[in-house]
Amino acid sequence: MHFAIEEIPKLYKLYLLNLPSDIPIILRADLSMQIREMLHILSERPLIFLKSFEEISVDRLHLFQLDNVLPLSMQGVEEVDHLLFDPISLQWASKKFRSLAPKSSGFHRLQIIREPRLFRQLINVKKISERLSTDFLFENLLTGNLSLEQAIYFFQDAKIIIGEYGAGLANLLFVSSSCKVIELKGPSNEKCREYYLLSKALGLEYFSIVGKVRLLSKY
Repeated sequence: MHFAIEEIPKLYKLYLLNLPSDIPIILRADLSMQIREMLHILSERPLIFLKSFEEISVDRLHLFQLDNVLPLSMQGVEEVDHLLFDPISLQWASKKFRSLAPKSSGFHRLQIIREPRLFRQLINVKKISERLSTDFLFENLLTGNLSLEQAIYFFQDAKIIIGEYGAGLANLLFVSSSCKVIELKGPSNEKCREYYLLSKALGLEYFSIVGKVRLLSKY
């Protein structure tokens, strides 16, 4: 999610500038493999990964600084909605990602599932998954360990995606504009709007379902 909010607009800005192609991009060394793969797709520039406390000397530095309004958006402050995602840069990135799709997956209905025992877990998610799979022919997909190529493969043909509030919904970057999105949220996340805004920026039809609090113990 942070990559879509903070880095894609910077890469798009860099793409638009008439700078020499051999100017490298300096990045943190602890970026995930999928993000590294995305960087290589969105820019042909050399990449330099710096470890913690590592130093580098440069003659000239081009710095792009954007305001991160995600904390305000998660609190339900609608006045910052238009600042969270940049539709033009996101659609530019999505087009590049989808152009690398290896072949059609044939998966049209996907439910994004999360690792067991993660925080914000819905307590009846297993029943929901079984019902969606049996009665509505949804494929259950655990996204945490997917490579970029695998993620594009699974999501490129999706017509409808159901997923709990969480990072798995960032894979909406790989779907077509005809895809519909249903987000499942608990009451504590009801005001969180980032995946609604991501869907809106990508031109996707979006719906949300908010669950109820269930007390598992009287103590």
